[in-house]
Amino acid sequence: MNTTTTSPKKVCILGATGSIGFEVTVHMLQAGFGALAVVRDTDKFRRMLSAQGIDDLEGLSVVKLELFAEKAVADPSVAQEMMACDYIFNAASKPVSLVPWSRANREWGGVVSSLTRDIVEIASQNGRKPHIVAFCGTEYFAGYDGKISFVRKAMSKLINKMSAALRDNRDEAILLLTSGYGRWSVFRCGSIQPSSGQSGDASRIGMDLHKDGSDYRLGKGKSLVVEDLAAYLANAIQSGAFSGFEGEMPFLFNTRF
Repeated sequence: MNTTTTSPKKVCILGATGSIGFEVTVHMLQAGFGALAVVRDTDKFRRMLSAQGIDDLEGLSVVKLELFAEKAVADPSVAQEMMACDYIFNAASKPVSLVPWSRANREWGGVVSSLTRDIVEIASQNGRKPHIVAFCGTEYFAGYDGKISFVRKAMSKLINKMSAALRDNRDEAILLLTSGYGRWSVFRCGSIQPSSGQSGDASRIGMDLHKDGSDYRLGKGKSLVVEDLAAYLANAIQSGAFSGFEGEMPFLFNTRF
């Protein structure tokens, strides 16, 4: 009798010491996937694992990389490891500020969108073509969602002017939307609570392609919990639902509090 075995999925996470990146890494590993954690500080990453009582995770590879350097992923050995993955999550970020004149905003640059641009260029020349995943705020994109109101457009411009990070994430989303690459997803998320050290609950997350169904604006406790977000993403890959996100920009929101 012939049997067919399927290799477990492998996920690359850029910025695995960040709030989203760390939880995505842990939940992917707990789901049985291989994980390539790309970080600027390997010692910090190991300390974060130890703080949660995780000293060793089977299937974990760690690469140290100056993520915000020019052409950071151009090194052939790093690019080869990344392109061997089925999914690449760009969760890398510098410290964020909403103060327009802050040092964080002045020195930001387009570091996140530039990183994704380099990945798209490399992936476009790669036979396996990994699924590239990005995150941004709950914005609407005229080229994707259709015509948007003047008020919403003005608010978007104001918010993005205040934060170089949000503007950069928007540029990253537009880059993927117009890249012609095909195998990408941009998840539009509202306010995200930092890690609480709890296990994620995928059932708490809802998804809609063209409507922000969250009510995180109503007050504390209404935002996405990062562990739930990570559990949802891992579950979507495990169930095969993630393939339905290709070329899409869904809103993700909390459904239970």
